[in-house]
Amino acid sequence: MNETSSAATGKRLSGKCLCGAISFTATANGGEVALCHCRMCHRWSGGVHLAVLSATDLGMEVEDNLVICKSFDWGERCFGESCGSNLFWRTQSGDHVLILAGAINEEDQLTLTAQMFIDRKPTYFDFANQTTMEPEADMIAKYAPQNQSTNSEKQNG
Repeated sequence: MNETSSAATGKRLSGKCLCGAISFTATANGGEVALCHCRMCHRWSGGVHLAVLSATDLGMEVEDNLVICKSFDWGERCFGESCGSNLFWRTQSGDHVLILAGAINEEDQLTLTAQMFIDRKPTYFDFANQTTMEPEADMIAKYAPQNQSTNSEKQNG
C-alpha cells in the first residue's frame, strides 16, 4: 500500500484514519500540501489545516465508518465515525479532493507549497516556508460552481 508512482500524473499515496477503520489510496499532484486559513477549516481541524492538493483517483479500501458532512452548498467534509479522524474535503461532484496531510502514510513525500484563504490567516502564527498565498475570492472562484452562492457567512462563522 505504500507504493509511489513516478508518472507525470502524480504520486500514488495511501492513508488511513487514526483507528484504521478507514483506509484509502489516491494520486496526488506531486505531493503538494497547502495550508487552509479559512475559519471553517480551523474549526474542523482545531488549528492549522494541512491538506494534500489535487488528489484524484480516491479509492476507499475500507469505508464502513466514513461519515460525510455537507459543509457548503458545493463541498463536504469526511471523517471517521469510530475515532473522529478528519480525512478529506471534497466538492460534492467529487472533482476536487483535498486529503488532510496527517492521514497520509507517506509523509516524507509531501511538500508545503501554498497557503489558501491567506487573507483569513490568524495573526498569532506565521510559517517560514516560501509558498503561494491565495486569497478567499480566488479560492471561491477556483472551487465553487459559478451558479452557486458562496455562503461565506456560514464559512466564517
